[in-house]
Amino acid sequence: MNKVKGYRVACNITQEEMAKALGISDRTYGKLEADPSNFTLEQMNKYMAKINEVNKNVVLADIFLD
Repeated sequence: MNKVKGYRVACNITQEEMAKALGISDRTYGKLEADPSNFTLEQMNKYMAKINEVNKNVVLADIFLD
């Protein structure tokens, strides 16, 4: 499991909820989650905003940088 999916699952956020937060379709989000290198900076920021609703201790680098 990659970090994008791992953090989403750990925060009990569904793919559908995350897709809505990013303003994209469920299908498009599924593709992004499968290959996180395709996230835009705007999508990363929206993803982080949703994650931070649950866990304020996570920063973008924890998830998107190795």
